[in-house]
Amino acid sequence: MQDMGDAIPEPEHVYGRLSERARLALLRNPQGFVPPEFIGQVISVCGDDSVCYVTSDDDVPHFAIFQGPLSDYLFVRRQCLDAWWDALEPGVRRSLAKGDRVFDSSLVDSDYVTLRLTGADLR
Repeated sequence: MQDMGDAIPEPEHVYGRLSERARLALLRNPQGFVPPEFIGQVISVCGDDSVCYVTSDDDVPHFAIFQGPLSDYLFVRRQCLDAWWDALEPGVRRSLAKGDRVFDSSLVDSDYVTLRLTGADLR
């Protein structure tokens, strides 16, 4: 049982504690493989249960799958953001790309727009 003092942090708060590169990598594939260079960071920020090792006998894991509350949160946010992006008019996308239109929103939403505008593969 969890103590009242041990409140589970909001996923957006946990997400904000990751480096920009780690955030973008996890947002790109919220329920997939964690790039090896971010496994340690994800574990230290999100907890041991945030990854499932593909090869559990390694001292230093090289392959891990992202899981848990932050993974679930990012997966749902990605679905919503993909639908939002697909519904945008081409002119609005161009305005975002040029910086004519300011996108003021949560860090997850802002990172998503960054991925889209840099042409990052989101599959």
